[in-house]
Amino acid sequence: SYFLQLPEFYGSLYMTGVVIYSFWSFVIALFVYIDKIPHKTDEIRSEFLHAYELKHPEFDPKVEQAEINKYKLIGNVPPESNLKTKLEFIYFKKYPEIFSFLERKLDLSTFNLDRTFVLRSTDPYNVTTLPENHLELFINLHQLNDFRRINRYLIEVSKRLVDGGVFVTNFEPVKYRYKRFLKRYPFIIANPLYFIDFLWYRVAPKIPVVQKIYFAFTKGRNRALSLAEGLGRMYYCGFEVLDLKDLDNKCYVIARKVKEPSTDENPSYSSIIKMKRIGINGNPIYVYKLRTMHPYSEYLQAFIYQQNNLEVGGKFKNDFRITPWGSIFRRLWIDELPMLINLLKGDCKLIGVRPLSKQYFDLYDNEFRERRINYKPGLIPPFYADMPSNIMEILKSEETYLDKFDKNSIKTDFIYFWKSFNNIIINNKRSS
Repeated sequence: SYFLQLPEFYGSLYMTGVVIYSFWSFVIALFVYIDKIPHKTDEIRSEFLHAYELKHPEFDPKVEQAEINKYKLIGNVPPESNLKTKLEFIYFKKYPEIFSFLERKLDLSTFNLDRTFVLRSTDPYNVTTLPENHLELFINLHQLNDFRRINRYLIEVSKRLVDGGVFVTNFEPVKYRYKRFLKRYPFIIANPLYFIDFLWYRVAPKIPVVQKIYFAFTKGRNRALSLAEGLGRMYYCGFEVLDLKDLDNKCYVIARKVKEPSTDENPSYSSIIKMKRIGINGNPIYVYKLRTMHPYSEYLQAFIYQQNNLEVGGKFKNDFRITPWGSIFRRLWIDELPMLINLLKGDCKLIGVRPLSKQYFDLYDNEFRERRINYKPGLIPPFYADMPSNIMEILKSEETYLDKFDKNSIKTDFIYFWKSFNNIIINNKRSS
């Protein structure tokens, strides 16, 4: 207050405000930091790699090739070319592990050398000058962490690829970023430095005002990405992951173009997110929840289902998309609180079948899907009354509920409410 020449009363108010602001800023920053500390599921897990890579490190390369179904560019029989030779002895002469990764998954004989492009650059000009719908194989060895506008870059790459064309890229997941600090500095120094790194390279890009300052200084370079966000952005932009591998502290990804980029304007970045679900009469609704997953995780649902069978209750096994704090929120149902907005809006009722995403909804048979959309979804599904153990039992549980609801809606919802209350509160059976 002395330097600002403020009256004593206003000076004390000013200093009090500074102290309160500093305290809560520290608390929030600490909370976010703990939430984002890499944990054992935030890495390239064995579910997404082939078993021999992690469980049997010593293997015969000839056997390895036989075990992998190579991806072929369907309907394409290019003229005899030396693509394989050029990749192995020119582009990847110094990176034999990367070439082995490519050859293991891709049938290079089905790709045209003249429609293959290899570079190491973050300059978007190198992509935008290429003809659209032309390339069959595009490889950029520069990591995605250094791109200013990742989605825009991925979309531009997609435009240059033919349908089914392959894109090869890499990025450093936060798990490996943390390992990099531990490798470079002593533990007692590495953690404070990683804390600062996290605030600047992970938190700052997500705060509207600070975001502009961050990009002005960094130009988007060295941004921290979780594994879920890196893969989720690719699915958001129309790619499907064929294979991934950890090499030199990075996640290398082979993906193919399968569709046009998503038209969603606001992928889940804020603490409260809205997720598109199927409501009554099949109309889309948006349910509100506290974000318990890494950004862009919602676009990985089909990918997770392909890699993992549904476990008890229909949940995904080893879901690396969930943050440590997100797991706690789910157990305590804290993440469900914003769904009260849907109750007030009339999109959902208190008891009813769960509002499902299209991917999950497609797992149901056609006959039951047609019946299910005739009912308004609920905040508390019959799952918590019956506690089914697999997808078939979930279907049976919902079918039984709807049969009883058709006979007496008020009585059925009353009974299911108290059964759910008993399981959740008394028996402590909650989401995980």
